[in-house]
Amino acid sequence: MIPVNKLNTPVGPMKVTQTDKNLEYAGGAVHGLCLIGTDFDIKLRKGLNEFLEKQTFMHEMLHTIEIMNGLEFEEYEIDTLATGLIFLMRNNPKVVEWIQK
Repeated sequence: MIPVNKLNTPVGPMKVTQTDKNLEYAGGAVHGLCLIGTDFDIKLRKGLNEFLEKQTFMHEMLHTIEIMNGLEFEEYEIDTLATGLIFLMRNNPKVVEWIQK
């Protein structure tokens, strides 16, 4: 379960929700969506395993950085960055603490 329902991001505050509904992007099923338009939302599908939920959440947060900076990453690049950041954060908690200060 995601511990927040609101997130401060580079594009502004975003609502974070989980849904039982199937999510789709570009004609395919996805685990999460970053919606930027009139509303700023991150939606995640309920029922993901713990790692996939965290990886999908990080993936959608990275999309906010991508959008804010006018970048265009491939989905596999966002996935790779999300997984790498989770690994670094889990294995270097003192660095995470340092960044938070």
